Amino acid sequence: MKLQSSHGGTETIVQINSTTPDPGKIVRIIRPVDAFQINTRGNGLATKAIDGNPNADYTKGSCTHTESVVNPWWCANLGGIYHVNMVVIVNRNDVDDGTRGTNLRVGITDIKPVVGQPLDIDAYTLCEEKHGVMGEIGVVNCPDTFFGRYLVVQFRTTNYMHVCEIEIYGYRK
Repeated sequence: MKLQSSHGGTETIVQINSTTPDPGKIVRIIRPVDAFQINTRGNGLATKAIDGNPNADYTKGSCTHTESVVNPWWCANLGGIYHVNMVVIVNRNDVDDGTRGTNLRVGITDIKPVVGQPLDIDAYTLCEEKHGVMGEIGVVNCPDTFFGRYLVVQFRTTNYMHVCEIEIYGYRK
């Protein structure tokens, strides 16, 4: 299965590599029922990351924005227990200070994170951690044992967090 998306005039093709435990399960996009983040700056609501609009230009109104904090996080409520195979994250591309999207961590938990509170990295099961600057599009492939209700995206840095779109692939447990 291939996902093809266009962002800022460039085209990215993402290959989904999945060996699901049950070949009868169809890997597809999961539509979260809600999203929230550690805090919100201006109109950068957490739900903008799941609005279906992958425009990576923050000024166009489809990106999240937190205050500058230590280890900012964003979370999607999947609305049930899901196996998550892959997560595609579109980062802001209209401003590049060289540090946004630094040290990306994607994890899952059954415990809802609390808005306004730091998120302990040991509070969720880690899917993958990518060191360095993410760039405009980050792709995280998760093991088949990766399942839960709340998908967490966290940047291990002190900075603002912008997410312009998150696509989550997997199937209901």
